[in-house]
Amino acid sequence: MSISERSFNAVAAAQPPKKREAPFSLRLSFDEKAALRDLAGDMPLGGYIKAILKEAIDEGKTVSPKPDSQAVGRALGQLSYAQKLVTA
Repeated sequence: MSISERSFNAVAAAQPPKKREAPFSLRLSFDEKAALRDLAGDMPLGGYIKAILKEAIDEGKTVSPKPDSQAVGRALGQLSYAQKLVTA
């Protein structure tokens, strides 16, 4: 067995590198982006958003989204209707 075969076997047996986590993407409307740019002032938009997130994380703030009660009601109504169709 030559030296190149041994090094190949060592490389082949090694663990593959872990995959990098996918970047996070956020879609904003034109109005949302304009408002953020106004708030950011001279700061780059990405840097401003990161600073705001870091501040919120450091303070331990959590934001719970408020459910859209009309949408929840419509969904429950459709589920109830579908259940009646299935059991009929």
